[in-house]
Amino acid sequence: MVKPPQGFIKVNSDASLDLRRKRMGLGVVARDYARKVVAVLCDLRDASMDSAGAEMMAALKAVVLWSCAFSRGGGG
Repeated sequence: MVKPPQGFIKVNSDASLDLRRKRMGLGVVARDYARKVVAVLCDLRDASMDSAGAEMMAALKAVVLWSCAFSRGGGG
């Protein structure tokens, strides 16, 4: 795992599909330079897209988490 420089937050996202049940799981984790988890997000929803779409949805969730939790002024 590559840690971010001090003063930075690293955000990772991933997605998983269960095509048989037509469900997908999305996950996001944010860590600081000491690898301490500072925020997480998980979502389980109906899958109406392929794996590339699911990965893009997870990346979008990462951006939303970042903008709400870490933007200047506290987000919201």
